Amino acid sequence: MHPLSFVMSTNLVLLFHEMPSKDWFRAALQTIKRVYRFISIEEIEEYYFGNKRFNNCCHICFDDGDRSFYENAFPVLKETGIPATLFLSPKIVENVSNYWFQELNYLREKLGDIILKESICEVLNCDYLQIKKYGVFSLFNCMKLEDILKVIKAIEEKHSIRIDRKYNITKDQLAELNKSDLITIAAHTMNHPILSNETDSDARVEISDSVEKLFQMLNEDVKYFAYPNGITGLDYGTREQMILGENRIRLAFTADRGFFSKKINPFCIPRGSLSGTGKENNVLILIRIILLPFWGAIRDKVRFRRVITEKDERREIKRLSIF
Repeated sequence: MHPLSFVMSTNLVLLFHEMPSKDWFRAALQTIKRVYRFISIEEIEEYYFGNKRFNNCCHICFDDGDRSFYENAFPVLKETGIPATLFLSPKIVENVSNYWFQELNYLREKLGDIILKESICEVLNCDYLQIKKYGVFSLFNCMKLEDILKVIKAIEEKHSIRIDRKYNITKDQLAELNKSDLITIAAHTMNHPILSNETDSDARVEISDSVEKLFQMLNEDVKYFAYPNGITGLDYGTREQMILGENRIRLAFTADRGFFSKKINPFCIPRGSLSGTGKENNVLILIRIILLPFWGAIRDKVRFRRVITEKDERREIKRLSIF
């Protein structure tokens, strides 16, 4: 039982992205099970809109559809019978393409931050000294999708780089996952833009088309959504919630830390994020899971200094209207 369950809601949605190995995920689930009871996303829907009541429960979910989900997580979920939700962009699967941030990571590893920042300035006509101190992802996460793609294309052309690697699951794998009683497929926009950076019409297309396209691919209603990046007030707002309502979405998930309860808006459900290299000590994983909604704040205080986070940087970039 979670040590806080007597005084507050300890219902948790736990988010993963890439999966380092089957063994790591298996061990992580065993550790989580020591603290929580696993539930499906349908039970969360019933909790909000029906008569379902529970505490000390955990729902497992994944964003994006990286191949490591199919290769390392899905087999373990089948072994253990644990339900999970996969939020993905149908256009990425249908086109057998990569997300922009996957390609950006590739280019960053090849070329380094300075070249990427210089390319931003060349394409978007901004001052290098103005952006020099900011992290690469802080900068890109403040851009419109159209500008992100322009910069990436310019970098690839200038440096004669062709990214052949495909990072994500295939249509056949998606169909297999959808047939499973354990995996719920849900929407994550068409191209994974930061929605708050987009115009009203572009944000509407990104959300509405992802819901409709997934319906066409799965022949099932799509009821759940995860905001790309997902920080409340920075990556999405009331505009996006309104569009979700128009598309009959029932639950939407953020990247804010915290437990969920009846007091939380069903379009703003927080998620704790857990990642690993496959080499972590199980005791540390257990401590992180118990303290997950507060882990970031605790970690930063332990450092005994103020840490400038990507969130801080992005707020400053937006305030300065660099892009």
